[in-house]
Amino acid sequence: MDREEKILSFMNSEGYVPMKAKDMAVVLDVPKDEYGVFIELLDKLVAEYKIQMNRKSKYRMVEEDQYLTGVFRGHERGFGFVTVEGKDEDIYISANRTKNAMSGDKVLIELVGADTIRPHSKDHRQEGNIVRIIKREKDTVVGLFIDNKNFGFVTPDDKKIGADIFIPKKEFGGAKTNTKVVVKITKYPEEGKNAEGKVIEVLGRINEAGVDVLSLIREYNLPYEFPESVLEEAKKIGEEIPQADLSSRLDLRNKEIFTIDGEDAKDLDDAICLEKTKEGTYLLRSAHSGR
Repeated sequence: MDREEKILSFMNSEGYVPMKAKDMAVVLDVPKDEYGVFIELLDKLVAEYKIQMNRKSKYRMVEEDQYLTGVFRGHERGFGFVTVEGKDEDIYISANRTKNAMSGDKVLIELVGADTIRPHSKDHRQEGNIVRIIKREKDTVVGLFIDNKNFGFVTPDDKKIGADIFIPKKEFGGAKTNTKVVVKITKYPEEGKNAEGKVIEVLGRINEAGVDVLSLIREYNLPYEFPESVLEEAKKIGEEIPQADLSSRLDLRNKEIFTIDGEDAKDLDDAICLEKTKEGTYLLRSAHSGR
């Protein structure tokens, strides 16, 4: 059993009562020359929210469910909610209790009130206070860049992030006003200060064709290139359709086909073919149904 486990085991024992560090050291038989290390261990356990010290400088265990771990989901108006595994309802976090967490961050929260009425809502919801950010979810953000001469800023596409990213002049990366960019966060938000970043990729102007799709790809880290093995396999496929395949398919290549899909579409599943029959009626064929 290491020193931390020994401290926690002692404090978690049935007969333990809150006591000061020097009294605990006596009970645990801590040598005088190791007292400084002992205090550092207590400070570490406090920082990890495993134990806490009261106003009389006495240590006690953190109460069960006093602190919970979950994922923060922000709102563009500043407040947010933390989803805790095993709990039916999210924990409401007011704007002044987010500790500058960004949407998606894994956080440690302290419950500050049960069944408290949420602002602008008739619902009752438990409230919490973010005490520590355990892990940042995002290190890149996709958004709209604006050049403000001496500095720039990026408005994230993800409105849950809530605040613009400040971009120093030297970190523009060739971006111009009204271009979509990918920003690498270099400094996370602090009290009263926005996050800072640098432009690492310019995706194109806001209304340029394909930029919206590319923005989504970068935002969600979607795969957009085929592996080399797949490309090599595709090259082996001829452009002519084998006769064996045609025998089991409806061939409408010599018909007039209508579709709402664009020229670069690969899946024309709502294409139709309309032709007049000998009886004077009309036959509508659908690419989706094959009839």
